Amino acid sequence: MKTETAGPSGLFRMDRVTPGSYRLFAWSDVVEDDWLDREAMRAFEQRGAAIGVTDGMTARAVLTTIQ
Repeated sequence: MKTETAGPSGLFRMDRVTPGSYRLFAWSDVVEDDWLDREAMRAFEQRGAAIGVTDGMTARAVLTTIQ
């Protein structure tokens, strides 16, 4: 699991991501470590952006902030 904080423009960068399928989430405010709780995450599962990462790729995703 990786986390990143977006800058004022809303952009963020994650380097060295292991190839695989992921779901990205963006919160305007979240209780620390809530994303580690499977039960808490079930309510948000469909609100994440799915992304597939392959070796050496650069990807972009547009996320909708979860309030």
